Amino acid sequence: ELFSPLPPDTILDDFVTSMRVIQQRKRIVYEHRAIATENGTALAIQEFRRRVRIAAGAMQVLKRGQWPPIARPVELWQFLSHKLLRWLGPVLLATLVGSNVALWVAGPLYQWTLIVQVAFGSLAPLAAVFVPLRRMPLGGSAFYFLMSHVAMAAGSLNGLLNRQSGSWPRTERTNACRGHSQLEHGTTRVGQRNADCTFIADATPIP
Repeated sequence: ELFSPLPPDTILDDFVTSMRVIQQRKRIVYEHRAIATENGTALAIQEFRRRVRIAAGAMQVLKRGQWPPIARPVELWQFLSHKLLRWLGPVLLATLVGSNVALWVAGPLYQWTLIVQVAFGSLAPLAAVFVPLRRMPLGGSAFYFLMSHVAMAAGSLNGLLNRQSGSWPRTERTNACRGHSQLEHGTTRVGQRNADCTFIADATPIP
């Protein structure tokens, strides 16, 4: 009885459904038997598009006020610290770099930190062109970090301008999770990752 139909243009339907439960002053209870598997996306461009869509959905959530009420301070804090701060990543990153540029004349510390930031960021486009560099720890980290933030920025703009549809083509996934062809209960922690897949134990209401 806590479920109500979502608007057709809802992007993050699972998140909004959970928020509606909390807004009705009910709890979302962890159920350890609810286990879902999700293989990794096959191509970087597919992961980029997926993150654009998620960021657009995050902006939609903010515009519609679909977050825990003040009367639920624990859930509100969890939303602010776990979700909102991550969604604001591109803004915080731009602020960090911009302030570092402004402080260039303040001394060697700020000059070196800016040089390190630029050098790290420069690895991302190189890794986008040269796939072997993407497979190295430093190159892969730079590529994934910058790609994620660019996708979040583009998605936030799409969400702000209502340019993201509530439906999308299904994303192609890799065929199997390496080393986990058979998932057994109790063998995988929440959010555990390997190179090819992500395992998620969902938090769902107990009937």
